Amino acid sequence: MLTSLLITLALLPAPPTLGSLPAPATVAPQPAAAPGGQAQASPSFPAWPAGTVEIGGLGGYGTGVVYDPQRTPTSVALLAGRVAVHFGPLADGWLQGNVAIVLEGVAMTIDQEPRARGGGLNLLFRYTWAADRWRPSFFAGAGALFTDEPVPPGETERNYMPQAGIGLQYLVGERVAVGGEYRFHHISNNGQTESNPGINSHLLLFGVSWFR
Repeated sequence: MLTSLLITLALLPAPPTLGSLPAPATVAPQPAAAPGGQAQASPSFPAWPAGTVEIGGLGGYGTGVVYDPQRTPTSVALLAGRVAVHFGPLADGWLQGNVAIVLEGVAMTIDQEPRARGGGLNLLFRYTWAADRWRPSFFAGAGALFTDEPVPPGETERNYMPQAGIGLQYLVGERVAVGGEYRFHHISNNGQTESNPGINSHLLLFGVSWFR
């Protein structure tokens, strides 16, 4: 009897060792579910952190009207170098974006007789939505312009430039964006002369920006 029990125990398979046990299955973390029940992944290009500096250049052309009695048509060509400091990110959801203070150095040519060329500075305030790679924006501000000929003819060589517009940038990389903008641009001398006709122009500008 004892001999039979020993033979039976000897024929039983050996218990598995720790090394031979299968590894426990791991579960990959899942993105947090949105209120609607679907998973919400974080954007690959989030809003710029506070303190981001943008350095860029843009240029373009537009048509305008001199608001003298004849409503004389004219045109304006503009080149600008831009430095912007971003604050944010601000707001939540689809409103999230950055407020920026933008300083531009501009060179301009005004098509008139005689042709006027000059330069100046713009100070703009801009809000940019952080829609992943696409960055729509709106902006407004003013500047000062100094030219080699009176603008319009017979007025002054020092003028002011209130302006506003909308823009769209596309991030081709984490630190480089290309884009364009529409800008309503006004030139006048703020009443330094009695007539002060001024020029209203519609500009289309294109450029590139680097972020650091």
